[in-house]
Amino acid sequence: MRCIKESLLVVAFIVSIGSVLIAPGIQVHPAYGGSLDENIAALLSTKKCPGCDLRGADLHGAELFDADLSGADLSGANLTDADLSNTNLTNANLSNANLTDADLSGANLNGVNLAGAIVNDTAFVEVKGLTAEQKEDLEKRSAIVID
Repeated sequence: MRCIKESLLVVAFIVSIGSVLIAPGIQVHPAYGGSLDENIAALLSTKKCPGCDLRGADLHGAELFDADLSGADLSGANLTDADLSNTNLTNANLSNANLTDADLSGANLNGVNLAGAIVNDTAFVEVKGLTAEQKEDLEKRSAIVID
C-alpha cells in the first residue's frame, strides 16, 4: 500500500511540474474569446484586443488611437475613416480590410498583412515596420506614405 501511495505522489509531482513549465507559455485573453460583437465591445471600451478575432468587423470611424491590436485578425474589416494612429498592429492580419481614409500615423506595422487591403487615401505617416517595397506598393494603391 505504501508503494502505491508513493507512486501516486511521484506521478502527481511530475504532472504539477509539467503544468508549471507549460503555463508560462499559455496566453489567456478571457475578454477576447467571445463573439465578434463582444470582441468589438471590448476593443472599443478598453482599446485592447491582442489576438482578437475581428474578421469582418464594422469599425467604420472608430477611435482606436493607441490601441493594442497586436496579432488581431481584422481581415475583411471595415476600418473606413478609423483613427488607428499610434496603434500596435504588430503581426495583425488586415488582408482585404477597407482602410479608406483611415489614419495609421505612427502605428507599429511590423509583420502586418495588408494583402488586398483597400488603402485609398489612407495615411501611413511615420509608421514603423514597413519595408521600402511595402511602402512603394501602398503608394501605388493610392495610400499616403510619408516617412
